[in-house]
Amino acid sequence: DADPAEWLRTARQEAAEWITEATITWALVHEDRPQIVTRRDSGRPAQWLLGQRVLILGCGALGARIAEHCVRAGAGGLILADDDIVSPGVLVRQAYEDVDIGYYKADALAERLVRIRPEPAVTITAETGDIRDTVLGDDPSCLDVDLIVDATANRGVSARIEWLRWARPRRWPPILTVGVGHECERGFGALALPHATGASMDIMQSLADAAFDDPRMTDAAEDFFPEPGNRELFQPEIGCSEPTFAGSDAEVAALAGHVFTWSLGVL
Repeated sequence: DADPAEWLRTARQEAAEWITEATITWALVHEDRPQIVTRRDSGRPAQWLLGQRVLILGCGALGARIAEHCVRAGAGGLILADDDIVSPGVLVRQAYEDVDIGYYKADALAERLVRIRPEPAVTITAETGDIRDTVLGDDPSCLDVDLIVDATANRGVSARIEWLRWARPRRWPPILTVGVGHECERGFGALALPHATGASMDIMQSLADAAFDDPRMTDAAEDFFPEPGNRELFQPEIGCSEPTFAGSDAEVAALAGHVFTWSLGVL
């Protein structure tokens, strides 16, 4: 009910007194207008991922890193599928922390990726059931994505994908299967494009046959057909399910990035 003119004079006086005593701090403004800035990965193969939805099968040494590559490259959505939990032994070369031990890998990875890009436009979901029953079930959600990455090294998953592509002969997204050799000296990527007649299992069988017959591929053939006694079995650290391959964090990271970048270049 005060007179507006009188109220305004009082307010100005109070504001002037406050300004003389107030603490001044500076706010850093990050310029991010698309009209004047350019992404650091502009023009590189990773640009294919901008806005794309990616399904990651397996959140282990390879899958977790590829998932992070997708998020940093600007993917619009990720589905992380893995029914395993984080155990102490996997910290040697998998992108998890001590605080994640005992939790599902998919859940822990999803939380980490959300911290990298906490944007409402980016959807990151975790599937912690058996991959063959969830994302590759009777009504597979894998058909609603732009890229499938199979990093499970699981024959059952590969066989399920092959069967689904045969049983549902509609246009499938590209399917990238990644893996490493038994001593992490070589990495491979099998990219089945939508028009391919088979998926990763079919491609890997062809690669194994070619490596067996081609003397130029004897190194790859050793990973497919090892000579008896050439491989030394090792006892994995506590928490590791089986002796999959011997390799360090640096070796796995290098091969994962190299193979994934190659596949994006093809796409």
